[in-house]
Amino acid sequence: MTYFIGVASLKGGVTKTTTAVHLATFFARRLKKEGKKVELIDLDPQLSAYEWDRTALKYGEGMEYETIPARLSDVEDYQTEADVVIFDVPPLQPRLLEVTAEKVDLLIIPTQPSGADISRVWKTIRALPEKTKVRILLTRVTLRSVLLREAEMVFGERGIKMFTAKIKERQQLKRNYGRNPSKLEGYEKVGYEIEDLMKSGDK
Repeated sequence: MTYFIGVASLKGGVTKTTTAVHLATFFARRLKKEGKKVELIDLDPQLSAYEWDRTALKYGEGMEYETIPARLSDVEDYQTEADVVIFDVPPLQPRLLEVTAEKVDLLIIPTQPSGADISRVWKTIRALPEKTKVRILLTRVTLRSVLLREAEMVFGERGIKMFTAKIKERQQLKRNYGRNPSKLEGYEKVGYEIEDLMKSGDK
């Protein structure tokens, strides 16, 4: 059975594509020995994930999964033989967000731990169907910072589930663009948490 993951936010610039690419790489490496497949569906009109894939090919570093450009009309009835499918959902498109949320088993909302970014998280959550299984992923964090503690408190008080893993602010993540990442810079920990959700059935 295919496990569908969405990476989405109504706000741009929150490391959505970076998150989607690194998680797709994680699952591709984990599932390869079992002969299983991973797909990354690029729903962004800018085709950032697809361009990442094309650039990696030019460097002779093909990605370990297939990247497929797609549109809103492709999502609802998307058929695949892949075992894990990750949708990279563009910002500022609430209808596409809603349709993707209906399709996926888990929706990841990346956000930086700042007031302005967190305010857009609430807007994203309000745009989702009620049954959507959501996890917040805190990115570009400085550990033990006041901003991080405040973000964790805010989400905890509202009962919004978060990944235990946090993605630190690292220049290497920016340098990974257009490359097949040699290191996942913390995204492997996020991947392990998703695997636990998949195994437990707690989507």
